[in-house]
Parts: sequence; structure tokens; C-alpha cells
Amino acid sequence: MKSTLNLTPTSRIPGGGRGWHRGIGGCRIAWISLAWILADAGRVGAAEGFPPAPVLPSAAPAAASPAAIGPRLEFDRLTYDFGRVAAGSVVSCEFVYKNTGDQVLEIRDVRPSCGCTTASNWKRQLAPGESSQLAFQLNTANFSGPLHKTVMVTSSAAGQPSVVLQLQGTVWKPIDVTPSYVIYSAITNLQAAETRSVRIVNNTDDPVDFKPPQINNPRFRAELKAVRPGKEFELVIQTVPPLAYGAIQAVATLQPSTDKLPPVQVTVFASVVQPVQVNPQHIVLPAGPLPNVQARSIIVRNSTEFALKLSNPKILNAENVTVTVQETLAGKVFNIALAFPALFEVPQGKNVLFSIETNHPDFPRIEVPVLQIRLPSAPAPAAAPPSAATPAIPGLVSPAPVIPPPVPPGLPAPGPVPR
Repeated sequence: MKSTLNLTPTSRIPGGGRGWHRGIGGCRIAWISLAWILADAGRVGAAEGFPPAPVLPSAAPAAASPAAIGPRLEFDRLTYDFGRVAAGSVVSCEFVYKNTGDQVLEIRDVRPSCGCTTASNWKRQLAPGESSQLAFQLNTANFSGPLHKTVMVTSSAAGQPSVVLQLQGTVWKPIDVTPSYVIYSAITNLQAAETRSVRIVNNTDDPVDFKPPQINNPRFRAELKAVRPGKEFELVIQTVPPLAYGAIQAVATLQPSTDKLPPVQVTVFASVVQPVQVNPQHIVLPAGPLPNVQARSIIVRNSTEFALKLSNPKILNAENVTVTVQETLAGKVFNIALAFPALFEVPQGKNVLFSIETNHPDFPRIEVPVLQIRLPSAPAPAAAPPSAATPAIPGLVSPAPVIPPPVPPGLPAPGPVPR
């Protein structure tokens, strides 16, 4: 199908010749004709099987992505109250934790506040939305009354690197022992019989009695007295002289008259110390000769009511050592300062001692050895190995070596000189 556009000249251009009309009407006619041509071409293309040009959709603005929040840690609870339990019970509990963030959560450490609380194996990494359990066991064997323990959980959670979990409740003992330990500190009189008391209370509804107490060290004796028969008792523990210097330990055991209650045990400690104590027991110096002055101090303590006095300080088997005695607490504490000069050295084969006299009848003299580090001596050089000379033959004289004459300048070296 063909379309023809005829444009007819309508006016004459001034100056001669015929031309096209250039007014507003002529432009309107041209644009209308062009639109008709394009529309007619579209109908021809559709009729001949050509698809129309695709219409491109307008580009919509991209939606902003939400900001990442990182890993997040949340627990179903922060406190577990186990109520009232008997002493010696093992309390088990679980805390459920979840990663509510959008990145992997790492549990770095689970640290209970004391050794009585233990944590089982826990899952260390949680994907976003994943949950797990954190299990604990609390041993109440050594507790009585209100009990509060904490567990710190550290993780990679954004903005919350640590969380504190709490375990609380009340530990109830059928038999209360106060104090649970008996301690004799700093006994100085070896002949004195010192006494301590322990209060024992029956918290059950039924009355109870005990067999005579047993103690496993002859340095102590134990006696049980009834304050309120069946409900309250007093355990009296006494030292048995003569004692010996050092530490003494024992365990007193009370067996209840019923099998429903466990035995009651009380641990006893005693420290028997000398009335006059010296610290340190010996002085150690670096290897000599000393490169510079070395200062050392000795502390003397008097643990009795006796007013101690010190006199006549000296250093045996050494010279030029300065000694200063200062009484820091009258009759009780003394500070002794010693200054060893440069180049000082303990003489070989001699014992150097610091000595000072006291007015105590049992400790008339205090002596503190002075020791010096000895460096190991250098090892002797190894003997040179024997030379590999030809052994001499009896009756045969070795010829003297032949020395070649010097070579004049410019001449080659001669060959071996024959013998």
C-alpha cells in the first residue's frame, strides 16, 4: 500500500519564482501528514507480521537494605532460684540462650564464681535464630543458709560482651555446726591446755543424740555436753600438753544415734610457734666478690608477754659488715639491718654467722647463717692429642731434613731434592 503526499504551491515568493507556503498553516499541514505516515507505517508493519516496538518500563527507585545488627545473645532468664535444699545436695539447672541477631554468635567463655559450680559442655557457635542450653551443677556440701552464686558468660554479642547469670536459694542442714572449723593460732606455751567450743544444733523435728566423740590425734581431747537434750549440744575440744613446735591437725567425729542423719565432723588446726621468731632463717648473697654493697634485713618477733631485749650484735668470721638494730615495737619487734661491703666474699672453708644475744631464758642467743652462691669453676682445657709421628726404631738415626736452596728471582722453583 502506497501513500502519496501532494504539496501544492499556494503563493508566490516575492522576488520571483513559485515556492511553498511558509506560514503557520503550512507547518500544521506538514506535521499532520507526518503523523499520518507513521501511523500508516505501523499498520503496514503489523499487517506484514512485524512485532511492535517494546515499551520499556520506567526504572523504580531501589529499596534501601536494612542495616546489619550483628550477633545478639538473649537468655530465657537471668536468675535461677532453686528454693530450699538440704546441704550436700547437687542442684542442676539450665539456661536457654538464643542468637537473635543476623550474624553468627560465638560464646567465648562461661566462668562460674567458685569451684562449687560447674558448667557442662555448651555450644560455642550459634547461627542467627538458633537456640541451645547451658547446664550447671551446684554442689551445696559446704554451705548453710542463704546461698548466691554467679556465672559470667562472655560472647561476641554486639553491644553486650558479657552477661551475668545468678543461682540462688537456701541450703538447709539437718545438723548445724558453728564454727565448722576449730583453729588454735600461734600457741607459744608448750605446757598450756587451750580450749575451744563448737555449737551443734539439731534442725529436724525429731530429737537426736550422739555417741561419745572420737578424735584422731592424741594432742587433742573432745567432750560433748547437752545444752538442750535432743536439740542443742556443745562440743569442747582441748589441747593436750606437752605440745611440739609446728602445725597440728585433727578431725573430731560425732556419730548420731539414728541412721537417718550423717556423721558430724569438725576439723581442728593448731599452730605452735616459738616465742621468739626470726625471719629469714638464713641470709643468701650473690657470688663474690660482691660488685657493690648488699643490704639485708632480719626481723625478730616476740610472741609472748615477756619484754624481749637484744644486745651484742656481731658477724662471726667476716669483717667490715655494718649491723644496725632498731626496736620498732618495744619489747616485741626488732629490725636488724646488715650491709655487706663491695668486694665482700665468704672465706673459703669458714662459716659466717650473724649473732645477737637476748634476755629470754629459752632463747639466749639468735644465730643466722650467711651463705654465698659459689659459681662452678671453669673446666681445665683438654690435653692436646699426641702427634702421629713415626715411632723411633732402636739403633736407627733419622736423617736430618733436606732444605732446598732459595730460588733466585725470575727462575722456576726446583723439583724435589733427592736424598
